[in-house]
Amino acid sequence: MRTPQPISLILRLTLLLSLCITPLQTHLHAADPPLSENAVLPDSVAPPRYRIRHLRFTGNTRLNDKALRVLFGWKAESTYSRTEITEGFQRILAEYQKLGFVFAEATPSITSISGSETDVSMRVAVVEGKRLRVGVLSLTGIQHFSEAE
Repeated sequence: MRTPQPISLILRLTLLLSLCITPLQTHLHAADPPLSENAVLPDSVAPPRYRIRHLRFTGNTRLNDKALRVLFGWKAESTYSRTEITEGFQRILAEYQKLGFVFAEATPSITSISGSETDVSMRVAVVEGKRLRVGVLSLTGIQHFSEAE
C-alpha cells in the first residue's frame, strides 16, 4: 500500500531537517576524531575547548545578530567543546524552524586567531530560505498511526 502524500511529505521534511543539522559537525574541527558519548580520556588527550573571540552572522534577516548569539549561548570569554558548539547551532536552527523556516541552514567558517588552534573567530553564513506555511493539514486513510502521531 502506498503511503499517503502528506505523510510522505512529513517524512521528507524530517529527513531534510536532520541533514541541515548534520553537516555542521564536520565544519567544527575536522581533524578531531569522533568520540563516543561515554568516552573517558586522560587529561593529556582531552578534546580541545575553543574560545570564540568573534561570532558574526551573515545572511540573517528574521533573527538579528544579538538574538542569534543568545540562542547560541555565546560569551566572549567562555570556552566551548565541539559538542557545545554543535548544540548552539542546533538551538539556532530550532528557532528558525519554530518560525516556519524549516529549511534554514547555518554554515560556520572558523579562522584561527594569533596562531592558536583554540582561539578562533567564527563567521556563520545563514540561509533562512522561504517560510513554510501550513494552513489546515488533514490526513485520511491512516492505518498504522494514530491521528495525533
